Amino acid sequence: MEIIARRELQENRLPGRIIQKAVGKDARSRSGRMTMGFGRYSKESGPMEPHQHAEEICYIIDARKGYIRYGDGKQKLGERMALEAGMILHVPELEWHVFEYDGDGFVDIIFFYGQVDNIRPTIADLVNRLCTNPVLLQNLRGAPGGHDLKPQIHKFFGYHDDRPLVPVHDADENLPARGEHLPGTDLRLGESLAEV
Repeated sequence: MEIIARRELQENRLPGRIIQKAVGKDARSRSGRMTMGFGRYSKESGPMEPHQHAEEICYIIDARKGYIRYGDGKQKLGERMALEAGMILHVPELEWHVFEYDGDGFVDIIFFYGQVDNIRPTIADLVNRLCTNPVLLQNLRGAPGGHDLKPQIHKFFGYHDDRPLVPVHDADENLPARGEHLPGTDLRLGESLAEV
């Protein structure tokens, strides 16, 4: 057994929070299965940006004029909910959330993750989850791609503002002149498959 006092843990000062990792990968007490630590949100670390990550449990140690907001996207967070000592927050995987405070207020938490890797998943991890998300894919019609998928990807990643798009060549653009036939064009799928 390892007994750890919070005052002995190194502070990792990040934008919007001060983290003290107690258990996990590269933590004071090493674990290959779970991550646990302390977080403090106050004017000392500045305002926090809304974020998303792996499923998490937070225990509110103490709070004064401290709040949580959460929702479907970075720009679509709900109303503030006041926090108080003794509350437990169960944050689902990839749910957008942010801790906030007024003036000299603060939020002090213990956080728990049931994993040590991919707590903040990479873009490749998110794309993989996107492609295997049955709730997301049930709304797609026809072949995944084209105009149907773009809004779903933006919704999944929490983007709700206009961003520049990268142009992608469409197979129907710049067709050969004089009716020439390009090899393989008869093998491609159309815009969308017919629904049964």
